Amino acid sequence: MSLRSLLAEVASARQAEAEKRNHEALQQALFKSAPPAIQACVIAVVSAKGGVGKSTLCAALARLVGLPGGRTVAVELDPQNCLHHHFDVSPDVAGLAPGSLRGEAWSDLLLTGPDATQVLPYGTLTADERSTLEQYLDNDPHWLVRQLERLNLTAHDVLVLDVASGPSRYLDQALNSASHVLVVVDTEAAGYLTLEAMERALEPLAERCQPPVCHYVINRVEASRSFSADMHEVLCRRLGERLLGRVRLDQKIAEALAFGAPLLPAQAPTKGVQDLSELGRRLTALLMAGRGQAVERS
Repeated sequence: MSLRSLLAEVASARQAEAEKRNHEALQQALFKSAPPAIQACVIAVVSAKGGVGKSTLCAALARLVGLPGGRTVAVELDPQNCLHHHFDVSPDVAGLAPGSLRGEAWSDLLLTGPDATQVLPYGTLTADERSTLEQYLDNDPHWLVRQLERLNLTAHDVLVLDVASGPSRYLDQALNSASHVLVVVDTEAAGYLTLEAMERALEPLAERCQPPVCHYVINRVEASRSFSADMHEVLCRRLGERLLGRVRLDQKIAEALAFGAPLLPAQAPTKGVQDLSELGRRLTALLMAGRGQAVERS
């Protein structure tokens, strides 16, 4: 046999053994031990449909939201594996999906981006590997919680979860681990029509002992387009106090994220960047308030 074949055989055997160990550990944990408590603030950024700019918003929030003395980590729970492109980093690690199948700790898979941000990409899987991972998610509702524990988080850290759009195993796992949920909608008619389905998905969260804080953000608002402006007004009336903010359509945001440039320029920020900055301040204030209440309870 050639050296290449021998090395491939060894690598395959090592991966099979790692998957076996990970599966055995998972089976031992299923329904036998309580899920660990996550100390960090976990923000699940979700949407009922694709194309609303959710990943771009996640990347921006990872730069704008944080707690004193802590770090902010963006985690991609989307098989599209696109989030790392917004951080100007090379995916030179396996990603959370392949790493999980191999039993690797997520803390070893983090990539460092601009502004001291960190991102954990989803990674690339074959069809069989993806099926195996989805079985883990189906078998253990606290799979994500157990994986996040291995990031060695503190109460000062913030996680921003970029969750696959629409109903999915990843949405269920994210909602099960989140302390805050941010629903992203746009001003297209289809976005409004999916609101009811998203609201139904969030209803069970209210029954928890400590339910997550749920808010909405309207993204890609085109003030110059009358339909978009009218839809913005309709959404504001529908969402009321649940609306955390809006972000006007701004190509400069995507360009800054794509090229690793500063998101907040020193002078003359664009309207969309101003909106993002205000959204970041409001979300940080919510996290700070939540931390204060947790301290009072303890």
